[in-house]
Amino acid sequence: VGGLKFLTTPTTTVDAKAGKAQNGARVQVEATTDNGKLLAQRITVLSGQAPADSVFVIGVFQGNQQGLWLVGGLGLLPPDGGQDPDTGALIAVDAQHQGQNLVVTKVKTIQQAGDNSLVRFQGTITGVDGSAWTLEAWRVKVAGAADVTGLATVGARVLGWGQRGPDGTLQATIIRVLDQSPVSPTPTPSATR
Repeated sequence: VGGLKFLTTPTTTVDAKAGKAQNGARVQVEATTDNGKLLAQRITVLSGQAPADSVFVIGVFQGNQQGLWLVGGLGLLPPDGGQDPDTGALIAVDAQHQGQNLVVTKVKTIQQAGDNSLVRFQGTITGVDGSAWTLEAWRVKVAGAADVTGLATVGARVLGWGQRGPDGTLQATIIRVLDQSPVSPTPTPSATR
């Protein structure tokens, strides 16, 4: 996937709502590293297309080693003149393949090392009312300061991080719409008499 080799295990789950996991499919892979191998924990087939050479990585910045950024166990070429993130920070990285290398094109710090105030959330959008998004189990406020990638589409899946407000609503810090078109049926409002 994206030039990286992932091993599946008997516990790997596959979300194929958007189609089969096959050559050419756009996927999100959540993985761990074990002795230099990437072990897929979850594979999500996504709707829509992305440039074939593009990769999105979320992981902990482990430092700069021999000119490479180590992010979640992967070696990435940092951007020219780019400043290293703080060691231990959780970062989101957009990268592109250049030959055998993954080159960072954009980086966003999601959470600093030792900061446990953010909540990771993932789900399918069931409703959008201005800056209030409803997922199956979450109400998320997506204010102007939030870093948003993609369009809020009912039926699309999202991945994000935010802080829980006093009323239980999540205030999104970073949110990524994974699908370019709905993969789940649009909920039908129920009528009462």
